[in-house]
Amino acid sequence: MELPIEQDIVLPVPAEVAWDALLDPATWLAEEADVEFVEGGAGSFLMPDGERRGALVEEVTEGERIVLWWWPVDADGVPDSPGRRVVFELEPVFEGTRVSVRDLPVGPLALAHA
Repeated sequence: MELPIEQDIVLPVPAEVAWDALLDPATWLAEEADVEFVEGGAGSFLMPDGERRGALVEEVTEGERIVLWWWPVDADGVPDSPGRRVVFELEPVFEGTRVSVRDLPVGPLALAHA
């Protein structure tokens, strides 16, 4: 059974800078990324290890929160295993911006943590 992954980091930058970086995942997450960061927007990622992922954006709260679902896909873009729900949240703090990431497996466990 896959477990949730939860991580917080404080970046020494204003929230606007952290938000702009979050919207450009090719600079910090993937070799290539094409994501439309609007509710219902689609996306695709090429990860550093060569894995391809599809994505669907569930929610965007400008400057604060992005929720997306993503899953591995084969060479034809067909999902080849269950996906995960990923929640990114930004919070201004004295030191800069806290970025919280919750990566939850699809299924009852994900719904309990949503």
